[in-house]
Amino acid sequence: MEYDYKEAMKLSNQLCFPLYAAARNITCLYTPYLKELGLTYTQYIVFLVLWEKDGITVGEICEKLMLDNGTLSPLLKKMENAGYVTRKRSSKDDRVVLISLTVEGRALQEKAKDVPLKVSGCIDLEPEKAKQLYSLLYELLEKQKIHKRRTTMGTVYDFKVKDRKGNEVSLSDYKGKVLLIVNTATGCGFTPHYEPLEAMYKELKGEGLEILDFPCNQFANQAPGDADEIHEFCQVKFGTEFPQFKKIDVNGDNADPLFVFLATEKPFEGFGKGIKSKALEGFAKMNNKAFGDKTYIGWNFTKFLIDREGKVIARFEPTVDMDEVKEAVKAAL
Repeated sequence: MEYDYKEAMKLSNQLCFPLYAAARNITCLYTPYLKELGLTYTQYIVFLVLWEKDGITVGEICEKLMLDNGTLSPLLKKMENAGYVTRKRSSKDDRVVLISLTVEGRALQEKAKDVPLKVSGCIDLEPEKAKQLYSLLYELLEKQKIHKRRTTMGTVYDFKVKDRKGNEVSLSDYKGKVLLIVNTATGCGFTPHYEPLEAMYKELKGEGLEILDFPCNQFANQAPGDADEIHEFCQVKFGTEFPQFKKIDVNGDNADPLFVFLATEKPFEGFGKGIKSKALEGFAKMNNKAFGDKTYIGWNFTKFLIDREGKVIARFEPTVDMDEVKEAVKAAL
């Protein structure tokens, strides 16, 4: 029986509700004390994670707090602008961004240490009642974590997609292959990526590589054509032979579950350094504002590398050099 990712997410969200309701009441108690420090409650819980473990990845923070990247990134940006945290590339993997505390961020820990004590003094609960409440909340939290693990520990083989003619295709058909899954557009500055993608496909297909192409028109309307027009453009312009699927949404309420899964497994951690990356960051921020916390993909030609067991092992933003992508693909083969 195939794992129902959408149903699991639905159950997970239902389970979140009592936690959210309880958290709202708790937040009100924290607010006056955190206001003195210039913090919101959400910033405070992010700081709690950083005070426990400095030099942590965005993905790790998301997992610990069960926040999505679309919610966390703006918070981290504000904390960075306030001088409390810095972002830097990992020395082991340049694609990974580490969040570290500054001296000011560490100093804030000392100022905030009495906040929990002050809050507990405002809660008029008998010790036994408080113990029962905390036990219930922790039980709910653990159940939520189990659902989180279930939804993020599956494989791409759990998903079905539609080919460009609208026929259903199970990704389990690609078991044993190394996959590169890409959201594409025909009128984007990164559209020339089709050329090295096709060259890589021709070179490595015999070794077990498959490239899966999913057109998307959510980034500045850069893929306006229908399935046949897009397919013809790619074949005439770049001679593409790798499979092209039905045009989909990758962000927002109608985001394809496959891309929600991919982005949950490997969250967005920035477009990297350089003028081109900075320019794209600003443009993407304006474009993706409408998607809010359901922004899973930053821009066209985001690539996800899948190993032979269906696990997501790497994410490449469109600003990553295609030679680097190819090396990672060859290593996976």
